[in-house]
Amino acid sequence: MGDITITLEQQSNDVSVIFRDDGAGLDLARVKEKALTHGLVAADEVLTDEQVANLIFSSGLSTAVETTELSGRGIGMDVVRNEVNALGGRIELHTQSGKGTEFRLVLPLTTAVTQVVLLRMGEVVMGVPASLVELVRRVPVSELTAAYGSGEFSFNGENLPMYWAGALLQLSKTSIEPLGKTASVAIFRSAGRRVAWHVDEVLGNQEVVVKNLGPQLSRLQDGEGSQRNLPSSASQLPLVLVVDDSITVRRVTQRLLKREGFRVALASDGLHALEVLQLEKPAVVLTDIEMPRMDGFDLVRNIRGDANLKDLPIIMITSRIAEKHRDYARELKVDHYMGKPYPEDELIGLVRGYCEAEIQI
Repeated sequence: MGDITITLEQQSNDVSVIFRDDGAGLDLARVKEKALTHGLVAADEVLTDEQVANLIFSSGLSTAVETTELSGRGIGMDVVRNEVNALGGRIELHTQSGKGTEFRLVLPLTTAVTQVVLLRMGEVVMGVPASLVELVRRVPVSELTAAYGSGEFSFNGENLPMYWAGALLQLSKTSIEPLGKTASVAIFRSAGRRVAWHVDEVLGNQEVVVKNLGPQLSRLQDGEGSQRNLPSSASQLPLVLVVDDSITVRRVTQRLLKREGFRVALASDGLHALEVLQLEKPAVVLTDIEMPRMDGFDLVRNIRGDANLKDLPIIMITSRIAEKHRDYARELKVDHYMGKPYPEDELIGLVRGYCEAEIQI
């Protein structure tokens, strides 16, 4: 029998969780073969052993001969890497033929705490790291008016770019508060450059906890955000029904959808899904094909045959990508057919489109 060792270490401000075995190591030739099949690397591409080993983190890549409920779908390592990255950490992988493999998860030990200067623009208060604030001063209104006229603020013999902070944050073109004899201007310095901001009020310093808001912010399309049409009440958020016999796939998809602001209901097969549909009608259904008791095709037939559900949008997500399966799905009036692994952005775009259409109705 082999041994698996789990070690916990602290190094400076990081904590490392190390998983080490004494097995045969990764089959790098098999990994590269699968990567070629999936189009992840070119046939003539020269890769180091380290580069080949790290291909196991690619979504959908698996060297398993059989697919089970818990393994063989090629999404587990991708999920682990994404979750670790979201926490600001990293994964280090070392493998040696005949000697075993080591995974090292390195995570920040503590959440960052920093001093910020609180600035108010109208009803909005924002905190700027104190290390970036060089000076805060009250200036005569005449000086402020001159700065707006020229677009520059004079500071220690240097002309700095001058802005109304609310305009940079897309709050308002100008301050709507009446001016007194003086106004607040903050001087920021970063990467050797200075800039001046006019603000309504400087509220003082405060110690705050800095947390990562998550990768979903990368999807924001404008100042209002990509979810601008979704209701603010949690009970009114659109419901998405995810149907898959794999608990891993269900949880991964649930995490993705919740991260984007949707409610999610889960079902392990077609019969379970029909039970869930009696409780609440979702905005869209995501279903696999191969499932016990009732497969995805039978589920679609039941939905299309129900007067209350027949117009329900259905997205079929499956590893069956042959054209005959796509054609059969079209006959059953499946709205979209996606192969596994699917592009997350494409799926979110489809789901959001159906959810926003339901809200408008």
